Amino acid sequence: MSTTFQGGCHCGSVRYTFSIDNEKLPLGAGYCHCDDCRLTIGGFCGLYAPVPAHTFALTETFDGALVRYKASPRLTRTHCSKCGTSLTADDGKGLVVALVMSTIETPPGLTYDNIVKPTYHIFLKDTAKGGIATIMDDGLPRYKGWKEDGLWTDGSKPAAEETQPARDGEITGGCHCKGIQFTVKRAPENWAEDPVLMKWIKRGNRFSAIHCFCDTCRRVSGAPFWTWAFVPHKLITFTSNSTERVYRSSASKPCERRFCGTCGCTFSYTASPGFEMWDMSVATFDPFKLDGWLSFRPAPPGEDPVDEALGGYIHGWLDSPERRPISYAVDGEKYNPTLLEQVKRGKARSERF
Repeated sequence: MSTTFQGGCHCGSVRYTFSIDNEKLPLGAGYCHCDDCRLTIGGFCGLYAPVPAHTFALTETFDGALVRYKASPRLTRTHCSKCGTSLTADDGKGLVVALVMSTIETPPGLTYDNIVKPTYHIFLKDTAKGGIATIMDDGLPRYKGWKEDGLWTDGSKPAAEETQPARDGEITGGCHCKGIQFTVKRAPENWAEDPVLMKWIKRGNRFSAIHCFCDTCRRVSGAPFWTWAFVPHKLITFTSNSTERVYRSSASKPCERRFCGTCGCTFSYTASPGFEMWDMSVATFDPFKLDGWLSFRPAPPGEDPVDEALGGYIHGWLDSPERRPISYAVDGEKYNPTLLEQVKRGKARSERF
């Protein structure tokens, strides 16, 4: 007996199907934290499982819907040209396809855990101090690179890279192919006198940030979950946006999501055209310069008045009694409750995320 699975991108322009013998379920999968995954997806990691190429079929609803991008000598990646969803990676040998497992649909009668079983994390050496894996409390082994490179421990990153002097007044970011490059400036010391900045900058001159489990962020990107920083647009300067594509992900809201048309990296969301604040993907920032820039939780009640304003925009910002919020946890509970609970446990111990 076998089961046929379906999935695809957010806008429906690219769909896929594949079949797998039931005794091979759940599919063994792995989280990859390499720079290639981070900067082509736009999220901190990707979750992949190998599926047999001879049963795997991609369908495009129009010519050019699927973009193939050679991200490295080893792998070619695919994404949707209309919405940017990352879908697959393959080595060109035609035996297996590494499927981005956050794009799969759960058939009736099955749960996500019935289909996918993560068993490891790889390429922690590309992260800063373990990156997002530090809040994924799953007990899985973490490897420096490929499994044969050995287990990762905090400190595996060469000291020279860990101690690069930070340019505290700005932080840079962008996508894998360099078509999107930007600089975010620190708010000036008198930010509280600016009518825009005073609404969005938290005490300590930091940007608020949150982890989002909403179905749209997951399906538009392919990331298991998403991490946003909320940055006033006047502090963002694009030094290159030649490959920018805009996708309107909601039929009822004027919101816009932006991604790179060449490599697929999702990097921003705006509530409406011309809005004064942009949600920026934290994973697209320089990971070794992030310390001191972000706040992932509101202050204790009454200590920071900006939190009330943020609560009206950031879903879930004020909902957590522990002051460690997650956005759209309700969607995570429906799609992948195991991962949601792992992140909740990890956040309870984390001071960085």
